[in-house]
Amino acid sequence: MMTFMRQFHIPWREIEKKAVIVSIKDNEVIVLNEVGTEIWKFLNNERKLDQIIEHVLSMFEADRSTVKRDVEEFLEKMQQRELLNVNE
Repeated sequence: MMTFMRQFHIPWREIEKKAVIVSIKDNEVIVLNEVGTEIWKFLNNERKLDQIIEHVLSMFEADRSTVKRDVEEFLEKMQQRELLNVNE
């Protein structure tokens, strides 16, 4: 099963519950919302998709299908920006 982990060489800080990430590839600053910030922090170790979804469900009130869709979209965007290590 595929696992996800943030790239540790990517500079970032948490400011007022929002992760501020410097995308070296895109040469831009990315500001995540509170949910994205929680996912980003949770990716400090390799995590499976189901683990990430369960983490978000434990932190926020939302239905599983919405969380699954949003997490998958978030991970896809982070992969496109080369901010994650993805292992199969």
